[in-house]
Amino acid sequence: DLHIETTWLRTIRDKVQAQSNELVIHACIDYPYDNLHSELLRKEALFVMVSPDYIARYGSIEQPEDLVGKTLIHTRLDGHIHWEVWTDAIGLTALDTNVGYEFETLDMALSAAENGIGVLVCDLFYAMQSLENNRLIIPFDVPKVMGLSYLLLSDPLCNYQRAQSQYRDWLQVQIDEENRQMDLLQLKLGL
Repeated sequence: DLHIETTWLRTIRDKVQAQSNELVIHACIDYPYDNLHSELLRKEALFVMVSPDYIARYGSIEQPEDLVGKTLIHTRLDGHIHWEVWTDAIGLTALDTNVGYEFETLDMALSAAENGIGVLVCDLFYAMQSLENNRLIIPFDVPKVMGLSYLLLSDPLCNYQRAQSQYRDWLQVQIDEENRQMDLLQLKLGL
């Protein structure tokens, strides 16, 4: 039997515990602990996204420097990690990533961005529909910035290897399909 449990109580810096029959998907920058077996599932591809309505009301955003003075959108749980990672990678020191609106979850932050509340840095994976439907756009070209890693963690002394192996195989098929869809979207958007 498969039992799925989600939690918002864990942060990207936490040490994860797993029972011998558990597989844990954990988002983090770098998992420094060696208590569990770790497999990389995927890495985020971060892009700046904004609604056409926000640009119409607050002015064009044609380069990273145009973000200074714009309203930033964050998710509360992970703090401002996506903006911090993105600005560090781009070298945009003039942007204050401590300001803006915080939303509890990513779906709320995406909705806020779609409704013209502000500008969001988001993993392409989570914004595919918003980009395909032109509710959000990527306003300028920059190199792809890699964000959080999604790791599959498990107890190295697991007694459920056959069941876990079947789940891993299924999960990899799902990830491969999503990656294929993201590749097609990036081609369509010229990224």
